[in-house]
Amino acid sequence: MARFVFHINPLEHGYDASRPMSKMNPLYANYPTINCRIEDNRVVKRWGYSLDRDLGVGAVGQHVVIFDKSASTTYTLFLTETDLCKREGGSGKTFSYQTETYTTGTITNISGAVVTGSGTNWSSSGVAAGDYFILDDDHSDDSEPDTNWAEIKSVDSDTQITLESSYSGTTGSMSKNYKIRKIYSVPTNERWAWTIVDDKFVFTNGDVDVQYWDGTGYASALDSTYAKKARYCIEYANRLFLADVEISGNREPYSILWSKEGDPTTFDPAEQTAGQADILDTATKITGLGKVGTNLVVYQEDAISIWGRTGVAASPIRRLSYLMGIGLYAPYSLVHFLSTNAFLGRDDFYIMVGNAPQPIGEKIRHLFFDLVDINELKNVWGVNFRRKNEIAWFANTTDGLLAFAWNYKNKEWSIYEFNDVILGAGAT
Repeated sequence: MARFVFHINPLEHGYDASRPMSKMNPLYANYPTINCRIEDNRVVKRWGYSLDRDLGVGAVGQHVVIFDKSASTTYTLFLTETDLCKREGGSGKTFSYQTETYTTGTITNISGAVVTGSGTNWSSSGVAAGDYFILDDDHSDDSEPDTNWAEIKSVDSDTQITLESSYSGTTGSMSKNYKIRKIYSVPTNERWAWTIVDDKFVFTNGDVDVQYWDGTGYASALDSTYAKKARYCIEYANRLFLADVEISGNREPYSILWSKEGDPTTFDPAEQTAGQADILDTATKITGLGKVGTNLVVYQEDAISIWGRTGVAASPIRRLSYLMGIGLYAPYSLVHFLSTNAFLGRDDFYIMVGNAPQPIGEKIRHLFFDLVDINELKNVWGVNFRRKNEIAWFANTTDGLLAFAWNYKNKEWSIYEFNDVILGAGAT
């Protein structure tokens, strides 16, 4: 009996050029099959696509956010590792810092690097070494970075701070207003979470008390008692929902909190419409919050719970279903698109279809998990590029920084490579 041997090579790994199919151009045979697509079981060049995406100069920011207020005012915001910034328009303008700012009291004297104040309360206000000082008279707040910003070396008392070097602006005896720009910090391998509730831009991470900016002035802490150092946030049912919050000095990675209806700045349970719910199964901690259709989704590493509205102000949500075995393994891979979510699980990429996750990585997952070390999986993060109908998941791989992009319109996968490290991105 004659025996025939067929060499089968998974499309996820490209093709072996030593065994090309008759229809296959050998130029597109080997991995990486970048900017190619699969058609009729062969690899075809995607004409018009370059090999690399050259981003040019780096951008200021981990995340780019378009903040629209109900008054039809639009702001372009940047969340960096240390600041919230707003893009400024007009000739000669750059950006302005919107970071939380301390302005209590007045400055009475600046001598070299020593700044003396009156009524400033610096040592008890949370002002710290690493924050930045500037006099109002020396500040052009829409043309940053201003050369007069001076880093604080130490907070010596309620009325004295010492700068890292001599102040470059106005010095001597005076009676002037000032600003101290507090510096945010982002934990290693974590990122900002943000949402918009009641015309307020809310942002947080695991190391910063939840902040908000309402389009005027500077950002400020949202609620210093209940909204501390939340890792995740989302708007749902006209409330701000938080997860993995620090309460009384302890993290609560299995609880979700919600604000008063229509007021994201109030979490006091005495308000009755604010409250808290616990995830019953605590095998794995909460890794993200999402919305699918009209439901709230609470993700854990290996579980997903679906919550719906009750219509009762004092108890606004109830759990509808709970699925174990699949969850959000990489917290910042969660992407919202077309009224649903996509994310990286422990073994595949998924989208939520109704109340259930559906795998979408059949043509890419083997290659992805070959290239991405197990220790890097949780650091994968995603962005929805709406104009391209494409979600890009960025990962550090054995072949460098790659973006694994899924076109949710055509259901096609692509791989992009980058010359520079990308910390964040955004889309309008």
